[in-house]
Amino acid sequence: MSRPERVGHHGPDGNQARPGKQAEDGGRLEEMSLGVVMFEDMQASTALKRAVTKQSDEHAFQELRKQHDRILSRIVTWDGAGQIVKWTGDGMIALVRAPSVAVERAIEIQEEMHTPPPDQGAAATSA
Repeated sequence: MSRPERVGHHGPDGNQARPGKQAEDGGRLEEMSLGVVMFEDMQASTALKRAVTKQSDEHAFQELRKQHDRILSRIVTWDGAGQIVKWTGDGMIALVRAPSVAVERAIEIQEEMHTPPPDQGAAATSA
């Protein structure tokens, strides 16, 4: 029974080379990096669209969706930590540089989505 081969870059001596180090033949090995693919979408957007258009019109829902997209864009791309690669109509797909940053940004998105805008919050408490 033969042993499975090790996966990775091997130098001329057969030993596995370390990423980011100079290879013995003088070439540079590729650096490894870790990132996260992050997905987000509006919960129950079809039902939300029906409710908003029933009270107002299609334009009102589209404005709500645009506000949603602006919030996502601001949070995901803040300080260059992430990049939105595709909008999905009611959500997005993004690349984020580190798992911990992706979790932080996801929490920020949820907190912002569950916080009423200042003008609506004031009206709700005074009513």
